[in-house]
Amino acid sequence: MNMVSVSDIRHHETEYIFDPLLPCGVMSIVEGHPGSGKSFFTIGMALAVATGRKLCLGSNVLEPTRSGNVLMFACEDPPSVVKHRIQQMCSGDVPSNIYYFFEPVDLRVARDEIEDIIDSYKPALVVFDPIMNYMGEGIDAHRDNAVRAVLSPYIQMASRHRCAFVVVRHLRKNAQDAHAIARGIGSIA
Repeated sequence: MNMVSVSDIRHHETEYIFDPLLPCGVMSIVEGHPGSGKSFFTIGMALAVATGRKLCLGSNVLEPTRSGNVLMFACEDPPSVVKHRIQQMCSGDVPSNIYYFFEPVDLRVARDEIEDIIDSYKPALVVFDPIMNYMGEGIDAHRDNAVRAVLSPYIQMASRHRCAFVVVRHLRKNAQDAHAIARGIGSIA
Protein backbone atom coordinates (compact mmCIF):
# COMPACT_ATOMS: atom_id res chain seq x y z
CA MET A 1 0.00 0.00 0.00
CA ASN A 2 1.15 3.49 -0.80
CA MET A 3 0.06 5.89 1.96
CA VAL A 4 -0.06 9.59 1.12
CA SER A 5 0.15 12.47 3.53
CA VAL A 6 -2.77 14.85 3.13
CA SER A 7 -0.28 17.75 3.26
CA ASP A 8 1.34 16.41 0.05
CA ILE A 9 -1.89 16.40 -1.93
CA ARG A 10 -1.94 19.17 -4.53
CA HIS A 11 -5.16 21.15 -4.76
CA HIS A 12 -6.77 21.54 -8.18
CA GLU A 13 -9.63 23.89 -8.84
CA THR A 14 -12.63 21.96 -10.12
CA GLU A 15 -13.19 22.56 -13.79
CA TYR A 16 -16.69 22.14 -15.18
CA ILE A 17 -18.10 21.47 -18.62
CA PHE A 18 -21.34 23.20 -17.57
CA ASP A 19 -20.72 25.08 -14.33
CA PRO A 20 -21.72 23.77 -11.78
CA LEU A 21 -23.43 20.71 -13.28
CA LEU A 22 -20.79 18.60 -15.01
CA PRO A 23 -17.38 18.49 -13.32
CA CYS A 24 -14.28 17.28 -15.13
CA GLY A 25 -12.25 14.48 -13.63
CA VAL A 26 -15.23 12.54 -12.29
CA MET A 27 -18.06 10.34 -13.50
CA SER A 28 -21.58 11.76 -13.53
CA ILE A 29 -24.85 9.89 -14.07
CA VAL A 30 -27.80 10.80 -16.26
CA GLU A 31 -30.72 8.56 -15.45
CA GLY A 32 -34.39 8.31 -16.23
CA HIS A 33 -37.16 6.14 -17.58
CA PRO A 34 -37.01 4.72 -21.10
CA GLY A 35 -38.22 7.35 -23.56
CA SER A 36 -37.56 10.27 -21.20
CA GLY A 37 -34.88 11.80 -23.43
CA LYS A 38 -31.62 10.66 -21.83
CA SER A 39 -29.92 9.97 -25.17
CA PHE A 40 -31.24 13.22 -26.65
CA PHE A 41 -29.89 15.05 -23.62
CA THR A 42 -26.43 13.48 -23.96
CA ILE A 43 -26.43 14.29 -27.69
CA GLY A 44 -27.36 17.88 -26.79
CA MET A 45 -24.48 17.99 -24.30
CA ALA A 46 -22.16 16.53 -26.94
CA LEU A 47 -23.19 19.17 -29.49
CA ALA A 48 -22.73 22.00 -26.98
CA VAL A 49 -19.28 20.74 -25.98
CA ALA A 50 -18.21 20.03 -29.57
CA THR A 51 -19.29 23.45 -30.88
CA GLY A 52 -19.02 25.68 -27.80
CA ARG A 53 -22.69 26.64 -28.27
CA LYS A 54 -25.27 26.88 -25.53
CA LEU A 55 -27.41 23.96 -24.43
CA CYS A 56 -31.03 25.04 -24.07
CA LEU A 57 -33.21 23.05 -21.68
CA GLY A 58 -36.54 24.79 -21.77
CA SER A 59 -36.02 28.11 -20.00
CA ASN A 60 -32.64 26.98 -18.64
CA VAL A 61 -29.61 27.75 -20.77
CA LEU A 62 -26.27 26.13 -20.05
CA GLU A 63 -23.17 27.54 -21.64
CA PRO A 64 -20.19 25.19 -21.85
CA THR A 65 -17.14 26.51 -20.07
CA ARG A 66 -14.99 24.07 -22.01
CA SER A 67 -15.32 22.78 -25.55
CA GLY A 68 -13.52 20.10 -27.52
CA ASN A 69 -13.80 16.57 -28.79
CA VAL A 70 -16.54 14.23 -27.56
CA LEU A 71 -16.43 10.43 -27.41
CA MET A 72 -19.80 8.67 -27.39
CA PHE A 73 -20.04 4.96 -26.60
CA ALA A 74 -23.66 4.33 -27.50
CA CYS A 75 -25.00 1.02 -28.73
CA GLU A 76 -28.78 1.19 -28.41
CA ASP A 77 -29.51 3.08 -31.63
CA PRO A 78 -28.12 2.42 -35.12
CA PRO A 79 -25.66 4.96 -36.58
CA SER A 80 -28.20 6.31 -39.09
CA VAL A 81 -30.66 7.16 -36.30
CA VAL A 82 -27.95 8.88 -34.26
CA LYS A 83 -26.80 10.94 -37.25
CA HIS A 84 -30.40 11.93 -38.04
CA ARG A 85 -30.95 13.06 -34.42
CA ILE A 86 -27.76 15.12 -34.49
CA GLN A 87 -28.72 16.68 -37.83
CA GLN A 88 -32.14 17.59 -36.41
CA MET A 89 -30.61 19.17 -33.33
CA CYS A 90 -28.02 21.21 -35.20
CA SER A 91 -29.95 22.10 -38.38
CA GLY A 92 -27.91 19.72 -40.52
CA ASP A 93 -24.50 21.17 -39.63
CA VAL A 94 -22.89 18.09 -38.04
CA PRO A 95 -19.67 18.84 -36.14
CA SER A 96 -16.68 16.69 -37.05
CA ASN A 97 -15.39 16.35 -33.48
CA ILE A 98 -18.06 14.02 -32.06
CA TYR A 99 -16.85 10.43 -32.33
CA TYR A 100 -19.11 7.39 -31.83
CA PHE A 101 -18.41 3.76 -31.05
CA PHE A 102 -21.59 1.78 -31.74
CA GLU A 103 -20.69 -1.63 -30.30
CA PRO A 104 -20.96 -2.81 -26.70
CA VAL A 105 -17.58 -3.50 -25.10
CA ASP A 106 -16.61 -4.95 -21.75
CA LEU A 107 -15.08 -2.07 -19.80
CA ARG A 108 -12.87 -4.51 -17.88
CA VAL A 109 -11.35 -5.91 -21.07
CA ALA A 110 -11.18 -2.67 -23.10
CA ARG A 111 -9.69 -0.40 -20.43
CA ASP A 112 -6.26 0.04 -22.07
CA GLU A 113 -7.78 0.46 -25.52
CA ILE A 114 -10.24 3.09 -24.25
CA GLU A 115 -7.44 4.95 -22.48
CA ASP A 116 -5.42 4.91 -25.73
CA ILE A 117 -8.43 6.39 -27.54
CA ILE A 118 -8.74 9.09 -24.89
CA ASP A 119 -5.00 9.81 -25.21
CA SER A 120 -5.42 10.18 -28.97
CA TYR A 121 -8.63 12.23 -29.11
CA LYS A 122 -8.18 14.25 -25.90
CA PRO A 123 -11.94 14.61 -25.33
CA ALA A 124 -13.59 17.10 -23.04
CA LEU A 125 -16.54 14.70 -22.65
CA VAL A 126 -16.92 10.90 -22.74
CA VAL A 127 -20.40 9.29 -22.64
CA PHE A 128 -21.40 5.64 -22.06
CA ASP A 129 -25.06 5.14 -23.04
CA PRO A 130 -26.36 3.00 -21.35
CA ILE A 131 -23.73 1.91 -18.87
CA MET A 132 -25.24 -1.57 -18.41
CA ASN A 133 -24.27 -2.42 -22.00
CA TYR A 134 -20.62 -1.90 -21.04
CA MET A 135 -20.43 -3.77 -17.73
CA GLY A 136 -19.51 -7.07 -19.38
CA GLU A 137 -20.76 -10.60 -18.94
CA GLY A 138 -20.62 -12.11 -15.50
CA ILE A 139 -20.80 -8.81 -13.63
CA ASP A 140 -23.51 -8.74 -11.01
CA ALA A 141 -24.60 -5.15 -11.58
CA HIS A 142 -26.58 -5.26 -8.32
CA ARG A 143 -23.44 -5.72 -6.18
CA ASP A 144 -21.65 -2.50 -5.22
CA ASN A 145 -18.21 -4.08 -5.10
CA ALA A 146 -18.61 -5.59 -8.59
CA VAL A 147 -19.76 -2.28 -10.10
CA ARG A 148 -17.04 -0.30 -8.32
CA ALA A 149 -14.39 -2.74 -9.58
CA VAL A 150 -15.45 -2.00 -13.16
CA LEU A 151 -15.99 1.76 -12.86
CA SER A 152 -13.22 2.86 -10.46
CA PRO A 153 -10.46 2.67 -13.10
CA TYR A 154 -12.59 4.89 -15.35
CA ILE A 155 -13.09 7.45 -12.62
CA GLN A 156 -9.30 7.53 -12.24
CA MET A 157 -9.00 7.82 -16.02
CA ALA A 158 -11.36 10.82 -16.04
CA SER A 159 -9.21 12.43 -13.35
CA ARG A 160 -5.94 11.75 -15.19
CA HIS A 161 -7.25 13.17 -18.45
CA ARG A 162 -9.26 16.01 -16.86
CA CYS A 163 -12.35 15.21 -18.88
CA ALA A 164 -15.95 14.63 -17.84
CA PHE A 165 -17.34 11.09 -17.96
CA VAL A 166 -21.11 10.66 -18.16
CA VAL A 167 -22.89 7.33 -17.83
CA VAL A 168 -26.54 6.85 -18.74
CA ARG A 169 -28.64 4.57 -16.56
CA HIS A 170 -32.27 3.49 -16.81
CA LEU A 171 -34.64 3.54 -13.85
CA ARG A 172 -36.21 0.35 -12.53
CA LYS A 173 -39.82 -0.32 -13.40
CA ASN A 174 -42.34 -0.67 -10.57
CA ALA A 175 -40.22 1.23 -8.08
CA GLN A 176 -42.72 3.95 -7.22
CA ASP A 177 -42.01 3.65 -3.50
CA ALA A 178 -38.22 3.77 -3.77
CA HIS A 179 -36.28 6.99 -3.18
CA ALA A 180 -34.98 8.49 -6.43
CA ILE A 181 -31.36 7.63 -5.64
CA ALA A 182 -32.25 3.93 -5.33
CA ARG A 183 -34.39 3.64 -8.47
CA GLY A 184 -31.59 3.17 -11.00
CA ILE A 185 -31.07 -0.26 -12.53
CA GLY A 186 -28.20 -2.05 -10.82
CA SER A 187 -26.10 -1.02 -7.86
CA ILE A 188 -26.14 2.49 -6.42
CA ALA A 189 -22.34 2.36 -6.89
